[in-house]
Amino acid sequence: ETQFPLFQVHFKFKPCPRQITKPKSILAGDKKADEEVVIVNASSWIDDKFDFDLEECNVANGKWVFNSSVTPLYSDISCPYIDRQFSCVKNGRNDSDYRHWEWQPEDCTLPRFNPELALRKLQGKRLLFVGDSLQRNQWESFVCLVEWVIPHKHKSMRLGRVHSVFTAKVLIY
Repeated sequence: ETQFPLFQVHFKFKPCPRQITKPKSILAGDKKADEEVVIVNASSWIDDKFDFDLEECNVANGKWVFNSSVTPLYSDISCPYIDRQFSCVKNGRNDSDYRHWEWQPEDCTLPRFNPELALRKLQGKRLLFVGDSLQRNQWESFVCLVEWVIPHKHKSMRLGRVHSVFTAKVLIY
């Protein structure tokens, strides 16, 4: 099982692709007895092997830009895991323009988030978020970014007073 427990972070991020390579083939024959194989269209994958030069792309230098052409991957309504106190819509916000702002580093482009790739990278691992309510909001956002590609019967949420755990059953891509 891949679990996404609340409030501890360990992330390795490779931003700013310079060269996108073709994905490795996806094999359904690598199935273990207790795992379900989910075949994903290989042409939709963005491989994570990028040529990256830190001097060419500093993700800390950039600006927030409004991009109305991008469809957000989730909303307050579509994701059942957003707590009421973090839900703009449930707290009366009627506009949705805030969902179209994105960070754009100078001199490079960040790839669009790929939930299947994120789940594949996290398979068999735990991703922990540690922090205050702001970090909890980041955790909820991450869960919402990936949960919509997981079949309902393969995901669960355990809410606790101290921490909450989102679990995705093993999916092989």
